[in-house]
Amino acid sequence: MKLIKERYEVEYFDYSNTGKVISTHVGIGMAGFGIEIIR
Repeated sequence: MKLIKERYEVEYFDYSNTGKVISTHVGIGMAGFGIEIIR
């Protein structure tokens, strides 16, 4: 989160749990992020 804030102008962070399928295939400790650019 710190690295993302340093690189991008972040206004909002949100956390959510993943479903069974994604968790099964990716495993413990996975992280992902998405960026929406509003102009």
